[in-house]
Order: sequence, then structure tokens, then C-alpha cells
Amino acid sequence: MNVIETCVTIINNVLGVSRDDLYGVHRDSELVDARFIFAHLCSVNNIKGNRIAMCMGKNPNSISYYINTYKQRVMKNCYFKEKAYLCESKFNELRKNG
Repeated sequence: MNVIETCVTIINNVLGVSRDDLYGVHRDSELVDARFIFAHLCSVNNIKGNRIAMCMGKNPNSISYYINTYKQRVMKNCYFKEKAYLCESKFNELRKNG
């Protein structure tokens, strides 16, 4: 499974957000959080912003915003931080187990 598909699967399994919702346009806070986490996971695994944008059907500037403000969001929002760390842990676990 490639990095993007792995990230989609993690977002779905951990946060309960479907691919359609992840790539969609709704601005519910749970969906926006999932998009931030998805962009971050892809980015730290060497997927470029333009590729993430193309997969999600988003503007590359939106993806840059997600990536550039991710750390601030983690620091300011403990609920987001918890979700982000759960997803990161799951990703690292999958990567470790190959």
C-alpha cells in the first residue's frame, strides 16, 4: 500500500472519516481536522504538497496552509493533538510492521 492510501486508511480507521469526506468540501471541524492530519502525514512521508492537493482535489495553497500551521494547531488544541498523535502512532506502527 502506498503512503497516500495508508494515510487515507488511517484517517478512516482512527477518525472514522471516509475518503469522500476527507476529499470533500464540507467544513465540519472533524473533517477539517482530518484534512490537516492527512496532509501532515503525507508531507512528513515525502509526498509533495502539489501531489497531496491533486489527490484531494484541493488548491495547493490550502495544502500549504494545512502543513505550515499544523504544529500551531497541535500546540493550541489538545483535542486535535490527541487525534493527530493517534494517527501518527498508527502510521508508525504500520510502517514498522511493514
